[in-house]
Amino acid sequence: MHLPESPRWLEAAGRLEEANQIAVQMEDEAKALGELKPVQSTTPRQTPVASFSVLWQKRYRRYTLMLWFFHILQTIGYYGFGTLVPLILKAKGYTILHSLEYTALTFLGYPLGSLLSANG
Repeated sequence: MHLPESPRWLEAAGRLEEANQIAVQMEDEAKALGELKPVQSTTPRQTPVASFSVLWQKRYRRYTLMLWFFHILQTIGYYGFGTLVPLILKAKGYTILHSLEYTALTFLGYPLGSLLSANG
């Protein structure tokens, strides 16, 4: 059977009647071929919601502390690098203008790299 369009695309386009007709036609053909199996009704599982105190249970305490430690170091490293680089470059003989240009380019790399990796 050749269908001109998918029922899902028709439904998304607001063409519900056409989508329903195609779905019914597909069900009838599946029944005729004996390929349609009855659907078993199941109730959706409820995902338990954890509280903040779960992070401090013995099982997760090490991971929680490690992640906090690295997030703090990440922030210190990011801003500390940006603060010290112009001073280091100035000490190496670069002008303040050039050292600030290099620092600005370095800081632009962080959001651009994040953007590229998120869309990659």
